[in-house]
Amino acid sequence: MIKRLLILLFIFYSCSSDNNSSTIIGNIDNKSKTKIFLIEADSNNQPIIVDSTNAIDGSFNFKREIFIPNINFIQVKDYTGNFPFVLEKGTIEIELYKDSIPSSTSYGTKSNDSFMEYKTKTKAYIKTLNSIQKEMQDASFKKDTLLYLDLQEETNSISDQIKNYELEFIKLNNDSYISVLILERFLNSKLISQDNAKTYYDNFTKRVINSPSCYHYKESFFRRFFQ
Repeated sequence: MIKRLLILLFIFYSCSSDNNSSTIIGNIDNKSKTKIFLIEADSNNQPIIVDSTNAIDGSFNFKREIFIPNINFIQVKDYTGNFPFVLEKGTIEIELYKDSIPSSTSYGTKSNDSFMEYKTKTKAYIKTLNSIQKEMQDASFKKDTLLYLDLQEETNSISDQIKNYELEFIKLNNDSYISVLILERFLNSKLISQDNAKTYYDNFTKRVINSPSCYHYKESFFRRFFQ
């Protein structure tokens, strides 16, 4: 009887540990031995190294116990830039491009898959906005007021398109931590009313708002708005 109980307890805690684990399987387009750092922000939003490993023949991996999904960063020694991704339960596959670290990719979990989708879609908007901003600078230098105002209207129109896309993204990706971050930014920037935000918040899945991996966000941030 005791032996059977010990076996059941072992299975239970083993499953619990696996359910809270995040495995990062990474590749980098550099076959030389390369130092890879896993970084997160501390309570003061300062970067701290939480783990490190060596990429051998272009491959590396991390395994972390994770209860709360969070933005982490990968940094490569002697290379510029870092790569943000969502550290959450599951297996995350990361492809690092040494000459353009921020352009790397992460797939395998719901939040990372949706994050890559979001970055791809908004990249076109940002490229257009940057182009218009340059034209506005030229129009301002030439004192072409009419052109400047036209470009400003175009900027406002694209900004509205981005906002509409992000709201639709939150609605369609209600099981993604990225949606939580976008809604948080909307509230902090007062781009959305509290009543409207609550509608999106209430649409989040239990994994996002009720699971142990996300309850800190619910208790700390959203409580200020929804109590």
